[in-house]
Parts: sequence; structure tokens; C-alpha cells
Amino acid sequence: MSTREKKRWIGISLGSLLVISLCFAQEVNFLKNPGFEDLDSTGHPLYYTINSTYRGRLTVVEEKENVHSGKRAIKMETTEESVADSFQLIGWYPAEFCYQVFPDTTYELSAWAKGEGKFYVTCYIYNKEHKMIKPAYYKPDKPDLTLQWKKYKTIFTPPEGTAGIAFVIRLDGKGAWAYVDDVCLKEVEEDVRYDVK
Repeated sequence: MSTREKKRWIGISLGSLLVISLCFAQEVNFLKNPGFEDLDSTGHPLYYTINSTYRGRLTVVEEKENVHSGKRAIKMETTEESVADSFQLIGWYPAEFCYQVFPDTTYELSAWAKGEGKFYVTCYIYNKEHKMIKPAYYKPDKPDLTLQWKKYKTIFTPPEGTAGIAFVIRLDGKGAWAYVDDVCLKEVEEDVRYDVK
């Protein structure tokens, strides 16, 4: 093999290693439409449903100062019609009704948010028959929102029998409001088993 051929072979090998490294380094977000960029014909974010039990107000915003990344974010508000001063937005993937997850695999649910009130991300847990598993969802601490963008997350390991989850964004408090963007569901190395209620 000539010197020129050796250099070419080394270059191809290094290039391949770089591509492989980048693939492994890239995080996989399992949620559809995580930045609320895609809307349906009514202007509502695709793959998200307002929990009718709690009610509230949801609007899509495009003001740069209220968007964490991309062109759009959402604004959640509790209203006088909100039951228990709470508002929930639920993320599904309609083809399977919920996002597939596996027991003994640890996941991080997260969202970037700012506003006033209590805020957290959690999930409803379903078995393969699409029936909710009891206890129904992970309930982490409910921290206060701030007026600056902050990442809120819940790390959990699904119990045996879990086939999928619905992603839940919850806002609590009378007159509470939050701008929300860049939601995520990804695998992590930690093993955290929250008490569930």
C-alpha cells in the first residue's frame, strides 16, 4: 500500500469514527412535536390534548422573548373554570395512543418553562391493553416557577407491566401561568424509582 493510499484509508477510518461518535452522542427525544412547532387546522399543537377534567387556557405564542427555541412555544393558564386551580396538557402519540417505554429502563421527562405558580412534568402509565396502571402517575415535587427559563424534569423507572405512557405537563395555582417549550422524553443511566400516588 502506497503512502497516498494509507493516508486515504486513515482519513476514511477517522471520518467513520467521527460519524459513529456523533450518532452515539446525540440524544434521542421520543416525543413528537417537542417544540410545539406543528399545529393542526385549528391552531392547536399536534399530539397534545387538554385534560378536560381540569380545564384552563392554552395558547400558542411566537413572541421571541417567550420562546425558548424555534419559532413557537405554548402558554398555559389556570382560569376561573379550572378545577382545583390546576391545568394539564397531555402528550400522546395517536397511532399507539401512548409512548412506548420499558420496565427496568430509566427515563427523564422534562420541559423548559417560566411563569408563576407550581409546575411539573409527569406521566400516566398504561399496560399493553391501554388500561391505566394504578398507581396512575409519578408525582414529583411541585417547584415554583420563576420568570426566567428553567428546565423542570422527572426521572423515573416504569413498574412491571408498563407498555407505554402519556406525557403530562401540569400547572397548579390560582391565576398561575407558564410559557412552556422544548419538552423531552429520553433514556438516562440513572435508576430512580419515585414513590407513586
